[in-house]
Amino acid sequence: MNKTELSKKLLVLVGGKENIQSVVHCATRLRFKLYDRTKADKESIEKLEGVISVIENGGQFQVVIGNNVAYVYKEFLKVADLKEKAEAEKEDTKKENIFAKLMDVISAIFTPILGAMIGSGIIKGLLMVGTMFLGMSNTSGTYMILNAASNAVFYFLPVILAYTSAKKFNANIVIAMVVAGALVYPDMITAYSSGEAIAFLGIPVVMINYSSSVIPIILSTWFLSKVERFLEKIIPDVIKSFMIPLFSLAVVVPVTYLVVGPVGNYLGLGVAGIYSFLYSLNPIVAGVILGGFYQTLVVFGIHWALGPIQINNVAVYGFDTITGMYLPAKYAQAGATLAIGLKAKDPHYKSSAITTAVTTAVFGITEPAVYGFTLKNKKAFYMASIAAAVGGGMAGAFGCAAGAYGISNTLTLPVFIGNGLGGMLLAIVTAFILSAVLTFLFACKQDSDQEERQKTEKAEKTEAIKTEEKIYAPLKGNIISLNQVKDEMFASEAMGRTFAIEPAEGDVYAPCDGIVSALFTTGHAIGITTESGAELLIHIGINTVELNGKYFDTLTDQGAVMKKGQKLIHFDADSVRSEGYDVTTMIIVTNSDEVDFQESTKTENTDNEKILFTVKKK
Repeated sequence: MNKTELSKKLLVLVGGKENIQSVVHCATRLRFKLYDRTKADKESIEKLEGVISVIENGGQFQVVIGNNVAYVYKEFLKVADLKEKAEAEKEDTKKENIFAKLMDVISAIFTPILGAMIGSGIIKGLLMVGTMFLGMSNTSGTYMILNAASNAVFYFLPVILAYTSAKKFNANIVIAMVVAGALVYPDMITAYSSGEAIAFLGIPVVMINYSSSVIPIILSTWFLSKVERFLEKIIPDVIKSFMIPLFSLAVVVPVTYLVVGPVGNYLGLGVAGIYSFLYSLNPIVAGVILGGFYQTLVVFGIHWALGPIQINNVAVYGFDTITGMYLPAKYAQAGATLAIGLKAKDPHYKSSAITTAVTTAVFGITEPAVYGFTLKNKKAFYMASIAAAVGGGMAGAFGCAAGAYGISNTLTLPVFIGNGLGGMLLAIVTAFILSAVLTFLFACKQDSDQEERQKTEKAEKTEAIKTEEKIYAPLKGNIISLNQVKDEMFASEAMGRTFAIEPAEGDVYAPCDGIVSALFTTGHAIGITTESGAELLIHIGINTVELNGKYFDTLTDQGAVMKKGQKLIHFDADSVRSEGYDVTTMIIVTNSDEVDFQESTKTENTDNEKILFTVKKK
């Protein structure tokens, strides 16, 4: 399924555009904040080709896509007619706990900068290799330009974080970046370097080098958002365009230098100091704990809490030891996935597992391995976690530290040069081999049994779907052509082969024998899997999800076995129309590419005894 088709189906299954408060993405996931979680069909989304898994955590509905998530995200924004926006643009009426809010803020601020961080880290590592082993001079123009490319993201980190923080806090992005620019303004850096004492209106300023800092600009941008809200209330509309920026800069920049910046700086130093103290108590134990539980943190989506600490460590100390302790966990997942692939009998399953193992090791993105293979075979996940703990402990013992922040993988290993690279290599090789061996010996039997069950189920399904099946009209009314359907997505058959009926009454009947595979709580749509394997979606009306179940009554349950002619849904068609909604009902075969159709002779009027079409396996 291409990204456009996936986006269209995903939009419907999360409850439509009206149910989306915001959507952002990280390295592998689309992270939705939905107004009503019950409108999202989790099970149907998980079945979509291109979706690895669905996770609900921290107030977010997270759809795991994998390495191509950025491309799916861009296409989804187009399909849903959404603009990339801050998650705080609309008020969330649901209360979240403090931890969930913190994870939400961290994810929104730091996710967009990961790509730049990774690229900069790789360039920095390659420069280390060039100067130490290839004779590259650190005074050459080539080195200076590439070094600027690798260091710029860290030197101007406050400006970059100002952009992402402003989007999150719904502040003026340009003003936030100007505030950050004031923190790294050359004259102020020079004054700090020379030890010059300065004051603002007679108040002494604590001179700090804010280059590469993290917490000060985030706090400053949050403060800016509050100042702007206040100014918007008191300044007349006719002069807001220039007076709000004027007063915002005149207030926020001095307050940042006098109060917010020093407080944020001391908080950063405090966080770094606490981590350094804990690490120094016993780096081996720290490595065992972080390495062993890192992938569990990833599963629950709370590994983002480590990001600010890692960036802060690099800013304060010039290196970070957290990266070294959890890096073996990624290779452990790769090793476990490789073992699953080697023991698998099905050629497609074997190839998929081995390919995933390789990409996990090279690029450091573990979600495809975790959700595609090791979590399904829980013993494999446990074996990988044990091996990761061993590797993490070794990294702690060798004092492995990264000289730059970014997603850790094979391409970024050079950042450990001079800070325990040899120990890091030994730790990841140990984690990879130990995980593969443990999984192969103790976890793959379960996987083989599961594989055999899947093959049996697939064979049974294939046998069943060979039977030709008649699909009857699910309700009385007029059959209309697709060009009369006033919704482009349905009319274009983007979700699958579509048949449309203008209802004469509000009763929806089962069009055949089968199972209710999806039932929207709003009552406006129902998914059906027929005995022959066809997957049907009956969608009552256009944009009727906005009624939030008003005028709809469901008469069955998800997972229920149904018989042809059984009443499934009742809706008040006249009341729905009076609300301004089109009640044209679509019958969509969502797996159209897997079946052949034979349409019956069309008539103007139809009822639930009229055969719409027949389906059979291609």
